[in-house]
Amino acid sequence: VLVGLPILPTAPVPMTKTVVEVCHEPNLLGWKVYVHDDNGFIDLHHSEDPSHVAELVEKFGTHRGKERGIEKIRIHGPFPGCQVLGRGGILVDTPGAELAFTCEGEAVEVDTARALRILDDVHAVLFCVRADQLGSDSEYQFYQKRMRTLGTLNVINFKDLWEEDDNELYREAVRKYHFPRDRTVVVSGRMAEQAPADPA
Repeated sequence: VLVGLPILPTAPVPMTKTVVEVCHEPNLLGWKVYVHDDNGFIDLHHSEDPSHVAELVEKFGTHRGKERGIEKIRIHGPFPGCQVLGRGGILVDTPGAELAFTCEGEAVEVDTARALRILDDVHAVLFCVRADQLGSDSEYQFYQKRMRTLGTLNVINFKDLWEEDDNELYREAVRKYHFPRDRTVVVSGRMAEQAPADPA
């Protein structure tokens, strides 16, 4: 929903393992997917179908895929429904970064280091947590030890899975994570996707 097309995989548990960058190129007919491996090689994949782009991301950038040693995936294409991309921004997904503070193991350390490196080069950071998983120790530790100093905009998603009203969800998130009140929003991607288009 964030980029206007379902090209990034979602799941109840962290699924992606590779940094994914999304860039808007309105004049492209279709999409270009650049797959950077750990040895510096870049494979270019062309696609005219968003579902094929999603398959490529799943194959090269998630724990479901069989490909290993992928440093980054960069997607170029037309994303007219995303204002951030339309204004020249680049959306970067840094999956698995929060695991640095709660998990051990070589694979986790490699994935986490790759994700954390990108944070030093971005201008605006969204820190997203699920309404139905508030208070996760890994997310709390990650926010306190790494993200808090970056001036993040904190997004509580999946508000449609919260049984109480939005104000209570907002207060609970601020209490558990110590988010600044003026930099915290409550949203639902599913509700936004199902909402009718604004006639204005």
